[in-house]
Amino acid sequence: YTISALHTAGEFYKGRGWKQLARDTFLRAYKPDEVTNQFLYLSLADLDVELGESTRAKAIYAQLVGYFEKMGPAFKAYQDRAQESLDAL
Repeated sequence: YTISALHTAGEFYKGRGWKQLARDTFLRAYKPDEVTNQFLYLSLADLDVELGESTRAKAIYAQLVGYFEKMGPAFKAYQDRAQESLDAL
């Protein structure tokens, strides 16, 4: 499966209320040492918060903050959102 297809499938499951299946799908593309798809990672972190997995959510948000910082000013809004979510935990 491509990462984009996994993201699409995960969002489909999430939209149907199948949160565990959505998370399992997102996790197939998740790598703790690199961001493979920023939108998938944001969805996974948000879902982890909903499911009470705050430890992994914190790690993902922190990973995203660093990723967006490296990507430059065009990604500042995404960086701010990830930082706000991290701070909320």
